[in-house]
Amino acid sequence: MKNFRIIYRSYAKTIERLCCAIALFFYLQCWLCGTVLADNINTAIETIPLQHRLEIVRDLETREILAPTIARQQQNYYQTQPDRSAAKLLQRVRGVFTLSHVIWIFSSILLVVSLGWLAQLYLLPLLRAIPATAYEIAVYLGCMGTMVGSYYLHSSLREYIALPGCLGFIGALGFSYYLHPKFAKKLCEKLKTDPYSLGCLLIFLIWSAIAILHQSTVLGFISAIALEAYLGFAIVVIPGVYSFGFTQRSLLPRTTLSSLAFLIFYVTIRLGRLQLSYFAIFAPGVLFVGTFVYFLGLLIWSSKWYSDRKREYAILQPVTIASGAIALYLGAVGQIPQLQGIGGTFFFMYIIEKYFELPWHKQTVAWATLGLAILLFASAWVMGQYPQYFLFV
Repeated sequence: MKNFRIIYRSYAKTIERLCCAIALFFYLQCWLCGTVLADNINTAIETIPLQHRLEIVRDLETREILAPTIARQQQNYYQTQPDRSAAKLLQRVRGVFTLSHVIWIFSSILLVVSLGWLAQLYLLPLLRAIPATAYEIAVYLGCMGTMVGSYYLHSSLREYIALPGCLGFIGALGFSYYLHPKFAKKLCEKLKTDPYSLGCLLIFLIWSAIAILHQSTVLGFISAIALEAYLGFAIVVIPGVYSFGFTQRSLLPRTTLSSLAFLIFYVTIRLGRLQLSYFAIFAPGVLFVGTFVYFLGLLIWSSKWYSDRKREYAILQPVTIASGAIALYLGAVGQIPQLQGIGGTFFFMYIIEKYFELPWHKQTVAWATLGLAILLFASAWVMGQYPQYFLFV
């Protein structure tokens, strides 16, 4: 029993950070899915994306079903109609994060926990007599067998069986670190990294391979989380509080710029309508997690309390404003709701941040409070009028 407690403490931070990140993102999706399921389906023309309407008219004109004059009139008419196809963020991704997927994810976590608990209760005396190396081999074989072997099952069961193996791989790495601390330390020194970052990188590589094998966007989503964790993004959980940030201050620029590079790549694919099947698996994760991490990092980086370098602060202000404007524009034009919702939300937070950075004094605190109340009141009205540009509205 003592040995198992030591094992847990040795890699508890790695498990906590990754699992909390995964659980939080899926919790947000689950919460929003409830609002989506409660909405009535609107069959009006506004729910059809504008681009689809125009493509239909062009097709009818090409086949000479519509005269050119009538086609132009119809195009002009459709362009004047509101486009409500992306009114809510989760209406665009509910195909990935449905209620059944959320239940499946949490049932997989419970499956791993319950099996370990039962093993401790009934098999611990017998298991103590087996060498630790044998356990290590068995754990890796079990995880890899589950992740790869599920490929040969029925297509409706593959992802459901593979996910527990993916989550169990986190524990397998932690167990190896406990058994071989000296080797792990030397390896990290040679690679100039730390055990947490190395573990996240290995998890990302394994999960990505399994996601490609199963052609699973859900596994691709958690792979994106593991990659961001390797780059430095972290979620710290204490009772009643979720804290988003970065593992080290020095990693913030690297993580932010890396997320921007991922976004540029995937937004280019989306706007160019390129058919890249392997990359498409990771698109929901990169567009959601990557956008979230990029704008969070930019919000912190552009704050006057982050750095004392005035030149860096001055450069980051137009960069942040331009990023928000580009995100809103590309999100609307390219039908990318992640950019619209997350970009708009963090742009609003940036405005609030700049308001607090104004040189307020004791004599002007009352005026500052009044101005903040007016700003928040106006923001609430804007959010109600344009919910597609904000997250969780």
